[in-house]
Amino acid sequence: MHTLAIKQRTWAYFKIQDEVAVPVTELNWADPGCPLLETVIAVFEPARTRKWRLHRPRSAVTKIMIQQALAAPPAS
Repeated sequence: MHTLAIKQRTWAYFKIQDEVAVPVTELNWADPGCPLLETVIAVFEPARTRKWRLHRPRSAVTKIMIQQALAAPPAS
């Protein structure tokens, strides 16, 4: 899934304006036991910042995965 589609689904899920920054980052990990690629969705609002981690590359993220991640509490 493309970065813009992930951002749009996040904006729609939380019913927030597209002025709210929603960076979508793909991270590479080399640590044993960690996924090789991880997609992080963050929501930067004036009063708080929230992040969700999906243990797969951005290209493998589906809309169901986004909904399930955003329904769960944010990662610390």
